[in-house]
Amino acid sequence: MQTPIALLLDFHCGWSFPRHLYSGDVYRVWGTIPYAPGDYLTDNVLDMFYPGYQDSSYYHNETGFMTPTPYGDSADCLLSDAENWLLNRYPVVVAAGELSGGNELRDKLLAYVEQGGHLVITAGNIAKWPDGLAGIAVQGAALSFPKGQVISVGDKTITEDAPFALLPVTMPASATVQARCGDTIAAANLPVGKGRITVLATPFGVPSESVVTQQIENPIDQPLLKPFPILNHVRAVLNGVFREQALFETAEGLSLIVCRRAPGDYTLGICNNSLEERLSWISSNCGNIESIEEQPLDQSDKTAAGYVPFGSEGAQLGMSDKATIAGGDVRIFRVRVAEQGVQEIAHVAPQPRQHGRIVPMSGARTIKEFILERPTFFERADGLNVDWRYLHERDANAIAAEAGWIKRQGLRLFVDLASGVNLYPDLRLINNVPDDYTASRAAITDVIAKMDVLGAGDLLLSLHRVPETNTTAEETRAGFVVSVREICAQAQEKGITVHLRMTPNGAHDLTYALAMIKDVNAPNLRLAASIAMLHK
Repeated sequence: MQTPIALLLDFHCGWSFPRHLYSGDVYRVWGTIPYAPGDYLTDNVLDMFYPGYQDSSYYHNETGFMTPTPYGDSADCLLSDAENWLLNRYPVVVAAGELSGGNELRDKLLAYVEQGGHLVITAGNIAKWPDGLAGIAVQGAALSFPKGQVISVGDKTITEDAPFALLPVTMPASATVQARCGDTIAAANLPVGKGRITVLATPFGVPSESVVTQQIENPIDQPLLKPFPILNHVRAVLNGVFREQALFETAEGLSLIVCRRAPGDYTLGICNNSLEERLSWISSNCGNIESIEEQPLDQSDKTAAGYVPFGSEGAQLGMSDKATIAGGDVRIFRVRVAEQGVQEIAHVAPQPRQHGRIVPMSGARTIKEFILERPTFFERADGLNVDWRYLHERDANAIAAEAGWIKRQGLRLFVDLASGVNLYPDLRLINNVPDDYTASRAAITDVIAKMDVLGAGDLLLSLHRVPETNTTAEETRAGFVVSVREICAQAQEKGITVHLRMTPNGAHDLTYALAMIKDVNAPNLRLAASIAMLHK
């Protein structure tokens, strides 16, 4: 299936359709938060690809569930955590909502363009980067324009139906202005590496104030009012970009799906989602058509109860022939063309995940939240180092509730006792104060049991200082051997590897640490060497 256009949304956008079955509220993200301008841009771009999509589930005749596709069913939606190998599969990437910014995303988009991609982005997102993107920068406050303002787009003039704003955009001399509003740039193209950037000077492609004065209702069998429709010049620019990627076209009002079997060999699905007969034809933008062969489909569904929506049983659906397609009909064609102007993007296998890179966890309430706050975590690492208190202070049920999500992510978990093994006041590994020692061993046993529930397979263990009174270094070391051996035995029962960490007050050098591992003689005990301490 050919989907050459990626609509890029922010990982944290929380976007949802303007209205849907699960709530009577309209234009909300994360269920309760009103749309911001970037969210209206997302709605408008999707409405260009799937006109009327937002009406699905609000019409008895099923309007909106299936819609016309003026550019073919040619778009995928990605989030901003998408890796470059995935972005590079799309000839066009459209920043179709407000992005969070950040240097990582900037560098990712720049790399996408330099390798040959076409990025379409609004100035509101360019402004997220103080230094801009590829020499494009926003400098100064927004300029306001009234309803009725004329904008030149190529050789056409377009009038805006609502007041709007443009951000002052500076760019390299190699840029070509595509649209002007008087002396102000409204859109421009900039070649970058093997690709190009189309920048729209509008913050997010919609009017600066609502075009709807009354309260927006959510009526059944009626369209939903759109308070912030896409600006006319933005639609014109995007229309040109989207049409460049259309391999085939069909009659207005129909939906089209294009699949490429081999060079010059395509399968086309054409659907009439209305309940009336429409004109139907196929034209090619990728070479002269050599043959069109309709693929036979089972027609028994057309006489079955429920073929047309409830209440529309009397609809005159018409006929499907060489020039028309009946209401509600689906037809599939094999089309062969003398293919021209088509560049095939080579398949690139995704790079394997990073292995053996463990990040210390801090500042998050749960492991899941820590990972989700870092959408590209798995591009950089495969594991998390969690402090022992995270497990010890939670009950087993809370730990079990997290385990499923963690397992599905393939996240490797280390649990680190280092912050607690301090002799006093937390954990001790020698039995010089029986009550404290018993409590310490019970705490470590509890942590190991919860590691098994959580699916954590690695325990980091450090040693502590020699007590100041009544215990010699030799007695301390002997106590360490006993405790570490017992801890390793408990961990081995759960399939957990124990890593002895070098620390200044414990296993303070490599000789001491290796000797300790030898004396403990546990098959699941490993050395966690400290590069900073390997100075001899």
